[in-house]
Amino acid sequence: MHMKNNLLCPVRKCDGLQLASLSEIYFNSFPEEERRPLDDILCRAAAGDKGLNLMLIHASDGNVSGMLTYWDLGDVIYIEHFAIDSSCRGDGLGGCVLDEFVARCSKPVLLEVEPAGSNSMADRRIAFYRRHGFECMDYPYVQPPYSPGLPPVGLTLMCTSCDGIDPGAVSAALHRIVYGVGSDAKA
Repeated sequence: MHMKNNLLCPVRKCDGLQLASLSEIYFNSFPEEERRPLDDILCRAAAGDKGLNLMLIHASDGNVSGMLTYWDLGDVIYIEHFAIDSSCRGDGLGGCVLDEFVARCSKPVLLEVEPAGSNSMADRRIAFYRRHGFECMDYPYVQPPYSPGLPPVGLTLMCTSCDGIDPGAVSAALHRIVYGVGSDAKA
């Protein structure tokens, strides 16, 4: 089991080694249609005022072992990307990091996953998030494309506390603030 101290480190600028590790983890963990351009993540993190926050995950040896990006949407904290290096999976690091992150948040935490039954990894991810206090929201959600030419992606929203959360309002906030579509788009 991993110690919870200093697993998550906020980052404004990555050094060369951190960037290489971050790039490898990011591109190996997410298909193209589920990836924000990495340059956009780095620019937003460096600016520190555009809503997106980047955290690097460090294992006990100090190396970058994962990454987490999130947005504060007002009523909820939205995890846009959460990934652990494939060589570090299966030993509890991801669960420790997720528990630590949720404990730091004073609001419900929201994320998107592939729908149950779409593939075996989707079912495993949903089970993982459920073990860490997330519930599936019963709402037909579609992630808009990150870039022109990429398809929209049908996903499931999961939240640490669905009570009092309006899935339609959360979906509209995600589309407007995170993906830059809809009225008053900010992304």
